[in-house]
Amino acid sequence: MKKSELTKLKEIRKKIKTTYLDKIKSEQFRKDSVVLPLLAGLALVVILAAAIAGIRSISADPGAGQMESRAASVSDSSGEETTAEQESAETDADPEKRTGFYTEDGVLYYYTEDGSLYLGWLLQDDDWYYFTEQGAVIGYQTIEEYGRVDECYFEENGRLVMDAETPDGRMADSDGYLLDPNEEAAILEAWSEFEMEAGKAVTPGALSGIHISGEPAEFYMLSIAGESSGGQIIAGDRGRAYGLCQFDYRYDLVDFMRWAYERHPSLWQEFAEYTEKNARDVSLVENAGIVQAFVSARERDYEAAISDELEFMRMTYWDNFAAKLNAAGYRLSERHIAVSAAFFSVNVNCSSQASVFLEHLSPEMTDAEMICEIYKIRNTILAEQNVGRVKKGTTLRYQMAEPRMALDLLHGYTTIDSVKNYGGGVQWNGDLFVNAVLTSAVQGMSMEWEEALLATPADAETENGQSEPETGGQEETSDTNGQKETSGADAEKTSGTDGRNADMENEE
Repeated sequence: MKKSELTKLKEIRKKIKTTYLDKIKSEQFRKDSVVLPLLAGLALVVILAAAIAGIRSISADPGAGQMESRAASVSDSSGEETTAEQESAETDADPEKRTGFYTEDGVLYYYTEDGSLYLGWLLQDDDWYYFTEQGAVIGYQTIEEYGRVDECYFEENGRLVMDAETPDGRMADSDGYLLDPNEEAAILEAWSEFEMEAGKAVTPGALSGIHISGEPAEFYMLSIAGESSGGQIIAGDRGRAYGLCQFDYRYDLVDFMRWAYERHPSLWQEFAEYTEKNARDVSLVENAGIVQAFVSARERDYEAAISDELEFMRMTYWDNFAAKLNAAGYRLSERHIAVSAAFFSVNVNCSSQASVFLEHLSPEMTDAEMICEIYKIRNTILAEQNVGRVKKGTTLRYQMAEPRMALDLLHGYTTIDSVKNYGGGVQWNGDLFVNAVLTSAVQGMSMEWEEALLATPADAETENGQSEPETGGQEETSDTNGQKETSGADAEKTSGTDGRNADMENEE
C-alpha cells in the first residue's frame, strides 16, 4: 500500500477510534441517532480487523511504573546541541563522567546531570529515543503512556522511525506510530459507506452550529489543538498540566479543581483531596489521581465534564477581555469565530492582556489581517515578556502552525470534523462534542500567514535568547492524525501551557 494511502487511512482510523468508538461505550451516545446502526457495525469491523491482523507487540518495559513525559532537547554545557554519537564518545573517553549519552557493551544509556539514569522519552536533534533501565530500546516496541498504547519501531542506534518504513515494510507516520495495513483496509471499507451517509446536505466550510458553554464550539478549537493536540492529551507538559486546555499546576489547575468541585461535586468527586492545595505544589506534578479525576468525570458525564473545563477557561481568559475589545469598537460577535478563537488561544497561553492588543490592532482590520497581527504580537511583544528569569519566547506552534490553522478555520479549509496535523504539537482530530459528521471542509489551504511574514521587515522580528520548549511535530501541514506528547502532547504534546505567565497581571 502506498504511503499516501496509509496516511489517509491513519486519519480515518484515529477519527473513528477517538470520536466514535469511545462514544459508543459512553452514556452520552444518543441511542436515537440515525447513525447508531452504522457506528455499531463499524465498531465490529474494527474489532474483527484488529483480531485478524494479530499485531505482534513487544513491551518496551513491562516492569516499569509511570513513564516520564518526553523531555526537551538535550544540550551540552556550552548550550550547543550534540548528537547521541558525539556525546556518547565524550562520555566513553572519561569513565568518571556519567552524564549525557553513555555506551556500555554496545548499549546506549542516558544519564542526567546529577548522574542518575534517565528513563522515558528523550528528544535529541529532532530524533526521539526511549530509555529503560536496560538502555535505549530498539526494534518493535509497544509504548504505553497516559492510557494510550501504540506500536513504534526504533533503529539499531535507538532512534525512533518517523514518516518512513520499517525494514519489513510497515509504515510509521510523522509521529512514529506504526500503521497496520490490514486494520486500515477494513476500516476504509466501512468508513466509506458511513461518510457518504453522514456527509449529505452539508455546506462546505460552514460552522457546525454546536455551542459549548456560551460560545460556538469552533471558539475553543485553536486552544485545544495547541494545548492538548486536539483533546488527545489529559496530562501534558511533562505532567505539569491537565485537561483539554491544559490547566497548569503553577497557575490555574488548583483554581479549576476548586471551582469544578464546588459546582459539580459528584462529577468531580476525586478533586476533593486537592482543593486545599496551593498553586506550584510539586505533588500536583505527574499526579495519577488528578489524571483519573479527569477520566472519571468524562466517564460519568462527558458533556458536562468538558463543558465545565471550557466554561472555566472562557470565564478566566475571555469574558472580560472580550468586553474591553468590544467597548473599543471591535464587535467580535460580528466577526468570524476564528478571530475570537485566535485571541482566546493566545490568552490561555500568555494570560489576557487587552491593553497590548488595543495598542497594536485596529477595528478597521479585516478578519484575516487581525488574525495575522494577533500572532505577530504573540511572537514579538508577548515573547519578550519575562516568565521568571527568562523570556517567554515562542515556538513553532505560534510561528507557523497555529496561525495557519486559524486562517484555515476562517476560510473553511478546516472545520470541526477535520483531521489535520499542522506540526508544532497543533493537531485537530475530529469533532470532540457530538456523534455525527456535521461539516465538510473546503478544499485548499490559506497562504495569508506566509504573505504576512514576507511583508514583515526582517529587522522587526524579535529574537529571543531562550524560548518555550517545542511540542514536536512537523513543519508541513498534513492531513494525518496522531500525537506525540512532549509535552504535544504531548505534547510536547511541551505543552503550550509551559511558561503561562502567572506574574503578569491577569485582566480578568
